[in-house]
Amino acid sequence: MEDGWLRPGLWVLDARYPESVLARAAAGRGCRYVPGEEWLLHQALPAYRLFTGREAPASEMAEALDKAVKPDRKKKGLALVGFMGCGKTDVGRRLAGRLGFHFVDLDRRVEEREGRGVGALFESRGETGFRAAEKAALAGLLPGREVVLACGGGALLAEENRRTLADNFLVVWLEAGLAACLERIAPGSRPLLEEGGNDGRGEKLMAARRPGYALTADLVVDAEGSLEETAEVILEEARPVLEA
Repeated sequence: MEDGWLRPGLWVLDARYPESVLARAAAGRGCRYVPGEEWLLHQALPAYRLFTGREAPASEMAEALDKAVKPDRKKKGLALVGFMGCGKTDVGRRLAGRLGFHFVDLDRRVEEREGRGVGALFESRGETGFRAAEKAALAGLLPGREVVLACGGGALLAEENRRTLADNFLVVWLEAGLAACLERIAPGSRPLLEEGGNDGRGEKLMAARRPGYALTADLVVDAEGSLEETAEVILEEARPVLEA
């Protein structure tokens, strides 16, 4: 990030938590930094008094907030989620190489377990059958393993999958608009998307899937730039957690 505007004594209020790149840059420049969790706590204390008429249990609230926003240092895996075509596989391979992790594509794992391709699975079992196979493949991954996992675009429709990812991985949402995603998709390669996506199906799929990404992600990254730029942003943000 560009940090030339930071200077000693400058107050920096960061609405994001846990610690961000801005936090580290501000500390290095001698700024007076106020993290997002302090904002949240000091908004909650007067709100508690207002709604209950009692003094807020400040220490207990601070402790609970600290546990809620502190990165889980036991998570040794990185999961990439997002709509089809957002770059999960290509970015994932780059991240795995840089981190020295094993790369797993969840769709490929399903194919290996089932002995047939994704398209054939959709044809023979329908989406319901494919999702069941997808869930089984995800559950079969070892928790805590040093792996970069690229998830299928619809994997987070299932609450059980969202819980598995949240419990075992640092989850990164590669966020990109539909047009950018469609440009990266080979015609006829996605069973749920008509060629070109011009019939409105793409918009409906993205609208249905975005809530799952938002509910699960620890980090959201703009994925409309180059694959290398996207990987660099993720590395900068995720390394303090993954290498702890």
